[in-house]
Amino acid sequence: MNIYTKISGFGHFLPKKIYSNEDLKKIVDTSDEWIYSRTGIKQRHIAESDELTSNLAINAALSAFNNSKIDPKVIDCIIIATTTPDNTFPSTATKVQNFFQLKDIPSFDIQAVCSGFIYGLQIADSFIKSGKFKNILLIGAETLSKIVDWKDRRTCVLFGDGAGSMILSADKKKNGILSTKIYSDGEWIDSLYADGGPSLNQRVGKIRMKGQDIFKQAVTKLSQATENALKECNLNKEDINWFVPHQANQRIILSTAKKLGIDETASLEKMQIFTDLKDSLTEVDFVQESIPEILNVKQDFYSQIDLFLNPSVIIASSTSGLLISDIVKNCNTKDRAIVGHPFNPPYLLPLVEVVASEYTNKLCVDQAVSFYKAVGKVPIVLKKEIPGFIATRLQEALWREALHMVANDEATPEQIDLALINGPAPRMAYQGQCMAFHVACGEGGMATNLDQFGPALQLPWTRLKAPELTQELRDKMVNGCKDMSKGKHFLEMAKDRDNAIAAILSAIKNNHPNK
Repeated sequence: MNIYTKISGFGHFLPKKIYSNEDLKKIVDTSDEWIYSRTGIKQRHIAESDELTSNLAINAALSAFNNSKIDPKVIDCIIIATTTPDNTFPSTATKVQNFFQLKDIPSFDIQAVCSGFIYGLQIADSFIKSGKFKNILLIGAETLSKIVDWKDRRTCVLFGDGAGSMILSADKKKNGILSTKIYSDGEWIDSLYADGGPSLNQRVGKIRMKGQDIFKQAVTKLSQATENALKECNLNKEDINWFVPHQANQRIILSTAKKLGIDETASLEKMQIFTDLKDSLTEVDFVQESIPEILNVKQDFYSQIDLFLNPSVIIASSTSGLLISDIVKNCNTKDRAIVGHPFNPPYLLPLVEVVASEYTNKLCVDQAVSFYKAVGKVPIVLKKEIPGFIATRLQEALWREALHMVANDEATPEQIDLALINGPAPRMAYQGQCMAFHVACGEGGMATNLDQFGPALQLPWTRLKAPELTQELRDKMVNGCKDMSKGKHFLEMAKDRDNAIAAILSAIKNNHPNK
């Protein structure tokens, strides 16, 4: 049985004392503008003289135990990543061990400076996967202010004190820690170092840094490590919600983001998550609703949001087929509700089907269309309200015929997909269905098509009535798709799909006369 590592809890601790950029102006030749423009830092937390690394570590551990609700007694290993231990020996980890009165468990420090916590994470992950440990307390703790040269403005502005912690546990499910990649390169040991040590000169020393060397190496290595970790997990950068580098220089972060193809203007600070409906609707100008496709659930939701919204705010439903007139049954301001149906994957495909009900104010439709165009979408306003709209109905007709052919052993899922990919799909991607038939019939266009092939429409070629979804049909579809997948993870297949769609859309944009 495979064993995986999950994060059962996490915590942190920061000293109360704070040095702002204005405070640093008083002790070193610098300014708030100089520091912030180069680093993005406004303040740092500083430990008091009697506040030790072990104190920070213990408080971070308490925070993790509180977050996870895990009893400290279940911990069977403690790892602390630190460059500033209380003593040369014993390890700071043993002080944490003693505080929680944990007997007969391994407790040790590791020293890898900025990457120390990641080194500790990989060690803990390996320990757990080996089956030797079930619950490991991992802490990164530093009091770097005690080895900072406060006369060196290049370094003293960067470093502060604090501790972060994780409780890592064995799990049967493949989740939690997906990948870790750790590196070192001894060629650059003189770029960032402390000019002291027990063996070197029997003193602690101060932090020394060659900024340009660090900048160049950090940008290159950070992007490489990120790409390698993503590759190992069969992920791409579009799958990532949070990118949190350990780096004190904002320019390094932005340069790395650019190298990875991440828009530096993108910021999670622009996104807010609410658990209270009223709070989420405060001062909004447009609502895109995407709750489950269950009519009574949507109706209840619309009756609630109606209480908190200005009557002029448009509410657009992402429903794939429900009628907006049914959804807004209990809504007091039915005139501002529409369907705004995107197509999957919505972050790539530009289509948005806009559907109004008999109650909808035309001005709301016009405003919604303007909004969707402004964010790069291609909105289509339906002439009348119908279930399934345009794209879903067309897709459904194709889907039903495919199911009939599989159910009757007339074709396999693979054959159906090959037929589409190598036949009508490429031309439809460029011309759609109607124009494809128009162009296919030469000078006569659609007239020739209807005259020549119109009678065939009466022939029983297609069966649009949905087939019975028997267990046999289900098994044929499931097994057929599994065979086509050839063991690939769905994330890998989604990545390949997204890249192909992006290429197709780019080709269409560059060549289509109407784009």
